[in-house]
Amino acid sequence: MSSLSNSVKVYEVSPTDLPRIEADLVKITADCVEAGASIGFLKKEGPEPIIMWWEHLIAQLDGQICRLFVAESAGKIAGCVLLARASKSNSRHRAEVQKLQVSPSCRRQGIAAKLLEHMEQAARVAGIQLLILDTESSSGAVPLYEACDYQMLGDIPNYAERPDGVRHPTRIFYKELCPKTERI
Repeated sequence: MSSLSNSVKVYEVSPTDLPRIEADLVKITADCVEAGASIGFLKKEGPEPIIMWWEHLIAQLDGQICRLFVAESAGKIAGCVLLARASKSNSRHRAEVQKLQVSPSCRRQGIAAKLLEHMEQAARVAGIQLLILDTESSSGAVPLYEACDYQMLGDIPNYAERPDGVRHPTRIFYKELCPKTERI
């Protein structure tokens, strides 16, 4: 792990941060798609769907149901992750980890782990007890999630298309944030 990860600042995005970081968020997503990350976009579509997705998401950030955390290094956004709390009244104890992204130029420096750690702590404070996520089964993120104590449930075949249009399976993970003695 590089010393860069020690100089990385991770924080939850507030509405006042957005004008300053929106272009960085779009660039990270576009760079991740170009590098082959299966995060909901196809290369042939170009940048427009990514821009529209971020604009739509930013409008939903409320600090309750949808929360965005970013890692910043040297004044630039190096990565991000979303925490999407379940909205149904019988599911408010759980949330989905979405769109964990680290700029390809900043990978393998501990940034993704720092983002997860910060997001998990915020989830605990909010009373969230269970996190779920999915990632491409052959993704380099699989060892990260395993190292961060996420438990694998299994794979779903032909779940989504990679940016090049080829379908792939996804792997489902979960993590309980409360000790077993605190479970309901």
